[in-house]
Amino acid sequence: TMPLPDAWRFRDYVVDSFRRDKGLDQLIREHLAGDLLPAADDDQKMDQLIGTGFLVLGPHVYEEQDKEQLDLDIVDEQLDTIGKAFLGQTLGCARCHDHKFDPIPTRDYYALAGIFTSTRSVRHANVSQWYTMPYRPTPEEAAAIAAYDREAEPLKDEIAELNRDLSRLGTSTTDPAKKPKSTDPSKLGGIVVDELQAKLEGDWQESRSSKDFVGFGYHHDGNARDGKASATFSAELPEAGKYEVRFGW
Repeated sequence: TMPLPDAWRFRDYVVDSFRRDKGLDQLIREHLAGDLLPAADDDQKMDQLIGTGFLVLGPHVYEEQDKEQLDLDIVDEQLDTIGKAFLGQTLGCARCHDHKFDPIPTRDYYALAGIFTSTRSVRHANVSQWYTMPYRPTPEEAAAIAAYDREAEPLKDEIAELNRDLSRLGTSTTDPAKKPKSTDPSKLGGIVVDELQAKLEGDWQESRSSKDFVGFGYHHDGNARDGKASATFSAELPEAGKYEVRFGW
């Protein structure tokens, strides 16, 4: 299951639907097929589209490598969610056999599944991703987006330069003379204590595969994780006060 960054829209949609006393029958239609319903205007269309967020509430495993299996697992979770929400019972058992006590045969399960298999829910990759549709922002949201774009524009050149620096980083080597270029700690803001200045105790090994990012070298404990190895970083503070500590590993 992947995080749903826009889940709050579905939450607000449900709350607003009850606040406006929307009919339960209409709410259910929007949950199941909001993207197919006719709409009087763009606002209603967006509202109904958000309603279909109900269909991604199941615990999908998007990294499943058998993609045909994943397609059917997604449909199974959609049907299971529908059964629990609107019928007060599970439907998933009927994927393999007729329900033993409820009048839900496998035939009916696959009749329902056929409706959802006609819809492309995800595009497949190593970790599959669901299809997304653009959401029309409100005037307030559009103004906030425009303000952000204006603030971000001057940073594009700086980001491009940093990306060029990153592209020049190569594979780590144990020979300091052959170390690829990495970020010079002296050019970073704040007080930087590189790994070479740390006090290492225990069994540490220098990595031969991790790329240098800041300064030179990375050390590891051979994945022992037994708590016997330690690294102590000491910094000279210019004055007393509160400091934010950032640690990269």
